[in-house]
Amino acid sequence: MMPPEPSPIAVLPLHLPAWATRCLVERGGTDRAVPAGPAQTGAALAVLDAAVTAAVPYAGAWADRLALTAAAAAVARSGRPEDEAALRDLVAVTPGAPAGPAGPVLGASLWLAAGPPGPRWSDLPSLIAGLGARSGGLPDELAQALAAAADRPCPLAAAAAALQAVLAVRPGRDALAVWAADLVLARWLGWPHGLPLVGLGLPQGRCRFLLKIFFARFGRQNKCPGQAESIGLQS
Repeated sequence: MMPPEPSPIAVLPLHLPAWATRCLVERGGTDRAVPAGPAQTGAALAVLDAAVTAAVPYAGAWADRLALTAAAAAVARSGRPEDEAALRDLVAVTPGAPAGPAGPVLGASLWLAAGPPGPRWSDLPSLIAGLGARSGGLPDELAQALAAAADRPCPLAAAAAALQAVLAVRPGRDALAVWAADLVLARWLGWPHGLPLVGLGLPQGRCRFLLKIFFARFGRQNKCPGQAESIGLQS
């Protein structure tokens, strides 16, 4: 059996600058995590941007693997039993879109990993409907709201606006809100495919708390990280 392909970050000479990690340790100590500030967040996005845009041959497999992990986390947060292995089986045995109750979450995650979201924006209403926002013209309205969110002046404000847009009309749809934030983030950054940065950054059991912090800090104002305090996501 061939070993799994490494991620671009593991192969390319990419790393966070020493100051980005040193100041976190100095502020919180080695035994206590502290919120990442604007400088650390920007440094992390720069490293990720270099990895995503490097166009390494296995970038698609890397993105799909992260999408599968994020989908499994979202499914677990919703209380369903499907794990990564079960979701992988859905892809293997379903000729089209993944079927079953967990299918829409997995399908949306894989869609985000498959390419740049901007040129495929017309797919959003059906994906949004599958993630639980079906009534009336809500899928189209949310697609328009997410496009507006992507026009915010910085990526974190854009992601927070996406969270706010979803939670304002569907407070219980965490999977949709998190996916929307990652979608808007990928569009704002101009990435060739999305990554589940928000989806993988939400610990089990703290989704609602972190979502509230995220859009409370950035969602109601057009603030860039340099104009705001550190965000509530952990480095």
